Amino acid sequence: MRIRRDPDVDTNRGATLTDPCLTPERAFATGTPGLTRRGGINWLALATVAMSLAAISAVLYALILRNAQTEVRMGTEHEFVGVLAPATELEDLDRKQSTSLIELRGKLVLLVFWGTWSSSSRQLAPLWNKIWESHRDHPKFAMVTVACESAAGDVHSKEDHFADEIRSFMEQERFTYPVWRDPEGLARGVYSMDRGEYPLTVLISPEGYMLAVWYGFVPGMQADLERLVNRFLTDFGEG
Repeated sequence: MRIRRDPDVDTNRGATLTDPCLTPERAFATGTPGLTRRGGINWLALATVAMSLAAISAVLYALILRNAQTEVRMGTEHEFVGVLAPATELEDLDRKQSTSLIELRGKLVLLVFWGTWSSSSRQLAPLWNKIWESHRDHPKFAMVTVACESAAGDVHSKEDHFADEIRSFMEQERFTYPVWRDPEGLARGVYSMDRGEYPLTVLISPEGYMLAVWYGFVPGMQADLERLVNRFLTDFGEG
């Protein structure tokens, strides 16, 4: 005897596809493949897509959170704060005089690595000059700016056009802050300038420890730097 198969009955599951009692919840729990009439919503597929999107969102959130946690902090929260500033030898533009941070112990030192080719350096240069003009006569303050020919290295020709370029820039902008050079590139090496983020601005305590560090231009750093210089000089007193 031949058995006539009803096309609307799933003999494997024993459930009628058009059965009104086959709710989406029941169908999802039992794994019934066909959930509604032809052309209806496939709730199982929809649930699978939703779970996939949720998983992707969770991964993206974790990546964003990790990047936020590893973001480099600047100013008084930089990782170098509290570390003894490396004492490096520098020369003036004429290569006739030299200086070292050790010679400036006992003073609040503003150390800057900069370059005329750096847009961020040009943006911050007026602030450096303002700080210098405001505190140049303070017995507890010293400022050392190191002009760098490029991010890759300070290479000079025999005619030394680099020094002439710096003098021209200073005269054109009417800046008066002192400028030194790092002819061998040693200073930039110990201050991690190989990162290529110019300028580097470091505030150093009279004992030689770094008080604040900024790489590049950071929004709001102008006000922070000026405030810190004024505060520390007030705290240190006139000597």
